[in-house]
Amino acid sequence: MRRGRPDLDHAVQVCEHIANEGKPALWGRRNEAERAEDSGWQFRCAGNSVESPTGFRFWSVDELIAEDPMIGMIINSPSGATVERRGPQDDWVVLGFDPRKPAR
Repeated sequence: MRRGRPDLDHAVQVCEHIANEGKPALWGRRNEAERAEDSGWQFRCAGNSVESPTGFRFWSVDELIAEDPMIGMIINSPSGATVERRGPQDDWVVLGFDPRKPAR
């Protein structure tokens, strides 16, 4: 299980609304990384959104934190963590931790 801070150049999946429309990340899940360059993180503009398989973009951890410094508060969460916040200025809340449950 990967724990700790991912390297700043590791990949993060962001929904197309974050990548293309500048919407804030309001939901995140860290799965076990499948590749060395993967952070395991996936971020969406809403936790209840269902994204198409082609609806994600890949950014680096560094790019995401540059866009949204509040993500630095939770980027060190271990694999299996699910986080959410109400708005871009709100604190992140850990919703749960289950290393066996993949992101939906």
